[in-house]
Amino acid sequence: MSDCRSCACGCCTGIHAETPVTISNRPGLSAIAYRVGTHPTWKHSMLAALTGQDNPLSGKLTTRDDDDFSIALLDGWATVADVLTFYQERIANESYLRTARERLSLLQLAKLIGYELAPAVAAEVMLAFTIDGEATRETVTIEAGTQVQSIPGQNETPQTFETSSALQARAEWNAIPVRATFDALIADTHTYVAGTATNLKPGDALLFSPSNELRLITAVEPDFDHQRTHLQWEPALKEPRTGVSAMRVSGPLFGHNSPKPPILPKDVPNRLEPNTPNDAAEWTFVFAGKTIYLDGSHPELRKGMDVVMIRTGKVRHFTINEADVISMSRYAVSGKATRLELTSDTNLGDFDGPSYRRTVVYTANEPLALAERPRTSFSGNKIELAASIAPFSGERQVIIAGPDFFTGKPRSEPAVVAGVETSGGRSTITLVSGVALFIAEKTVVYGNVVEASHGETVKQVIGSGDATRPFQRFALNRAPLTFLSSPESARGVASTLAVYVNELKWREVLSLYGASPRDRVYRITRDDEEKSAVRFGDGRDQGSRLPSGSDNVRAVYRVGAGTTGNVRAGQLSMLMTQPYGVKEVVNPLPAEGGVDPELFADARRNAPRTVMTIDRVVSLRDYQSFAAAFQGIGKALATWSWLGTGREVFLTVAGSKGEAIGPTHPLRKDLLAALRRFGKPHIAIRLESYKPVRFRIKATVKIDPDAVAAGVMKNVRAAL
Repeated sequence: MSDCRSCACGCCTGIHAETPVTISNRPGLSAIAYRVGTHPTWKHSMLAALTGQDNPLSGKLTTRDDDDFSIALLDGWATVADVLTFYQERIANESYLRTARERLSLLQLAKLIGYELAPAVAAEVMLAFTIDGEATRETVTIEAGTQVQSIPGQNETPQTFETSSALQARAEWNAIPVRATFDALIADTHTYVAGTATNLKPGDALLFSPSNELRLITAVEPDFDHQRTHLQWEPALKEPRTGVSAMRVSGPLFGHNSPKPPILPKDVPNRLEPNTPNDAAEWTFVFAGKTIYLDGSHPELRKGMDVVMIRTGKVRHFTINEADVISMSRYAVSGKATRLELTSDTNLGDFDGPSYRRTVVYTANEPLALAERPRTSFSGNKIELAASIAPFSGERQVIIAGPDFFTGKPRSEPAVVAGVETSGGRSTITLVSGVALFIAEKTVVYGNVVEASHGETVKQVIGSGDATRPFQRFALNRAPLTFLSSPESARGVASTLAVYVNELKWREVLSLYGASPRDRVYRITRDDEEKSAVRFGDGRDQGSRLPSGSDNVRAVYRVGAGTTGNVRAGQLSMLMTQPYGVKEVVNPLPAEGGVDPELFADARRNAPRTVMTIDRVVSLRDYQSFAAAFQGIGKALATWSWLGTGREVFLTVAGSKGEAIGPTHPLRKDLLAALRRFGKPHIAIRLESYKPVRFRIKATVKIDPDAVAAGVMKNVRAAL
């Protein structure tokens, strides 16, 4: 080839071939480059082919202008090559799971390893029914399939749920109050008495039996809501006590306020107090046998009442034998006094002489009825109820609802009752496992509880069988078909579809391949819009053909699934079917477990995992891959942990939408059951939800002055 670089006509332009382009792709790309050339490189390479020693046209075509017919022809073919290589690259990208963008490509690639995009899964919930006690006192049966609909909020649609099993319900099991009190008790420094009109105040005296200890009240706290009064005193009681009385009368002895006796000549008789000497500095205070004189008029005192006399260092207990009100003149004072004849004068002398003026008498004891003490909280596996109930037959699912002990906010917790014991007019339920702390007051136990799941039952005649046709296919009229979470499948789902042909129930299989001509089986297919169809066999090696008949193929299934079924607590309250005796229904706990259909990104991630496990769980990596591919699980991490002297699999999971998989989440029990079913039964597994850690990102966005700022920021937020 001659050197034509100095050619003035430009006919040697593009003498270097630029195709095929060398292709190099690093691993892990979301899209691969596969084009060996583009329009410019193809055109340059064809122009280069015009020049060369082996080209007879070399040097004869003296122009490279685009408006030349020959150059225009080459430009056209460069365009053809550009289009072909573009589609070649697209086809190459659609051939790999990581780079494919078309749903059909993903489906076909996944089918090569027996993988299909998982369907939407129905949410599950626990419903608490209320039985009308006035309408029936008998046991009411709430049949399986009873429909309850949610009350939608803003931008929501009503969702229908159906009970999963029959429920035997009674009015006494509706919302059983938890006992919010303890038995009445006189503690060392306080007690509760019945009523709020006790007419007691700090400083009043209380007498405790049988110890006869007297204490002065330090605080009175009426509780009007529960019609009881809290009494406190000091110091603490020392002896056992079973009863308490209020001492309604208290006061000094007659003459406590008398003036000092006058000093009289020795030869003058002392008419004021014969027992007192004429030159005495104090009256001679002496009790006459068993009689004492209480200052003032107290006609309410009567025989049998207690009398407690107190002076510094001395407390003595007596009983009234006789009482009357008299006018008295003694110790240089006159006035009304109450004469009390006591049943005994033992220790009465402790209060005469110098102690007389300092003595205080407490009497007119009035017994106080004790009230039950408030119970602040309860927890554990035994719950005492406020009333007696009929025992449940076998284990019973219940819901405990009430204020949380730490926050005071309403909380509900499911539990299983193992047994019921009744004593003293109250029942105590024993739970299989304990519950966390609740505030006892306003906490109830819902006993008429049954599980329900999202979806509404549909009955449909789907077609007529034709024994001459293989692979008959019939579409279901309603969508989406309800799938429930199930531990029986490695993917964690099971359909609610039941197909009957000539009143014989056929069996659903994942694949018709390998089924014998006698196997009455069918397969469910789903399209991009989650519409389902039923496909039957060919009568050879993919299951039996349908027998001929008119409208002899019918289906019973449910429709409704996905995250729309994750309704809030209290939203399910509309009875769509009205069983006998049922008054109302509610869901104390939110519905959980509703999962939307699997997306492309999920298929890219989960399809290889099914190949890694092949529906069996052996290694630690298998536990992680199996859990991550389980429908409803977004992420999973498996590590070894120690349980005593042995190892256990510690599995941390998160929901597909980032939700926590708590102790009551339906996916939790199904995933654990599936891991035990497909894994090693002797390996201990501990399943815990992830702990969310929040963080913030701060960024400065520079916006082109000519761009609409609101639109740019909307796109930025969506991308983040």
